[in-house]
Amino acid sequence: DALPISRKGRELFAYLLELEGEPVERSRLIEVLWQEEIPDNAVAMLHNMIYNMRKELSAYCLDKTVVYEKRHYRLNMDNLASDSVQVHRMMGLVRKGDISALKAEADYFSQYNGRYLRDIDSPWADACGDAADEAFADGCRMLAEDAVNEGRLEDAVVYYGNILTVSPYEESAAAALLGLYGRQRKWKQLKDCYQNFSELLKEDLGFEPGEEVQRAYRKYSRG
Repeated sequence: DALPISRKGRELFAYLLELEGEPVERSRLIEVLWQEEIPDNAVAMLHNMIYNMRKELSAYCLDKTVVYEKRHYRLNMDNLASDSVQVHRMMGLVRKGDISALKAEADYFSQYNGRYLRDIDSPWADACGDAADEAFADGCRMLAEDAVNEGRLEDAVVYYGNILTVSPYEESAAAALLGLYGRQRKWKQLKDCYQNFSELLKEDLGFEPGEEVQRAYRKYSRG
């Protein structure tokens, strides 16, 4: 991501990273990069971007990273470390639903900030970022439920709060968070959480909190 290449060049590199070494045809790269209107000199522009990418990578002794073979491009991932690798690994663990494996990666679920590929202005990047956010939220939910079952309510608070970081209108997470504050008799946090969530919905969407959130608040509210 730190490569000083053009905006389109950064998108190309990010897309190849997202493929994790899988080969892709030149025509597909052109479709991805110019979705609205393909320029007449698209092939030349693509070749120029790849040339510049290799030139920048050579400063890190990675000029052999972009591979062209059998009319396909791919990245040699052997010497690359990126957010993409970590994000895809996390998504795989969530899909498996292995709580032990998720607990071993608990630090990741405390650090992810929902910014994956958000600096790439493209529909494919938006879709990948949304998928990563959804998987992260699912993983946090599994970890939160496990923490509640083990009586680790403070850990569960962190996980539900993290869900709201990437999905701020998620009513089930807000309701669960309110319930945890109530069970711990943390009245100020309970009130602040409800007010902040209500204000966010009102200001951004023009909605009031749903019954699930209101019911969780009423159950523990002292006022």
